[in-house]
Amino acid sequence: MNTHDLTALENAFSLEAQTGATDDTKRVRVWHGIYSLRGQPGRYIIRIRIPAGLLTPGQLETIARLAEESKWPAGAHLTTRQGIEIAGVAAAEVVPFLQRLEAAGLTTLRTGGPVVRGVVCCPLSGVAADEVFDITPYALAADRYLREHAALQQLPRKIKISFEGCGHDHVRTLVSDMGVRAVEQGGRGGGGGFSDRGRWRTGSVAQDRVPVGSIRSTREFVSGARSHPPRLQPMRPP
Repeated sequence: MNTHDLTALENAFSLEAQTGATDDTKRVRVWHGIYSLRGQPGRYIIRIRIPAGLLTPGQLETIARLAEESKWPAGAHLTTRQGIEIAGVAAAEVVPFLQRLEAAGLTTLRTGGPVVRGVVCCPLSGVAADEVFDITPYALAADRYLREHAALQQLPRKIKISFEGCGHDHVRTLVSDMGVRAVEQGGRGGGGGFSDRGRWRTGSVAQDRVPVGSIRSTREFVSGARSHPPRLQPMRPP
């Protein structure tokens, strides 16, 4: 499913108002990127997926207006996946907020649960003096591909992927489930390729110098992750 099921979401809010959160209502909410706000029944957190951390001015203005309307004292929250969270949203306002985000070209889908989370990109991509090449288009392509193929989202647990183009590892690829680093080809500038650092346990280099433009290694990594056992207990309640 690549679109919001707003009826299911509204039903989940209605049930939670009557009986409190259940595993079923949590599953519906988390799929839509909606989390409960601890200690404040009836109020929620909206988590926005922002691939590679890129926003247009119009999208940023939409988020700013929604954050202001939520009246959460701390304002919007930046996530470790380069997303943004809006907290303190009343249940009745969640669906209208989602519709306004969607109209601005933003989504909250697949920001929670056992899925591929938003693909992170080095914040200095395209402007760093020491970068091998700008890896932003490849991070965006990987994020889009993984979102559009539902079979790659049926996972035992969440997967986090990061892209880095600089000599310094700003996004810490070695502590991602899959880290992709830009490397020079044959010690020369120009051309180049990717180095995939798949980390399940060891943080070792899984593949070295994957050709630029190839999505195959990313797809194979995520497909292989489907064979791993699921995490029995989440780290925190949604």
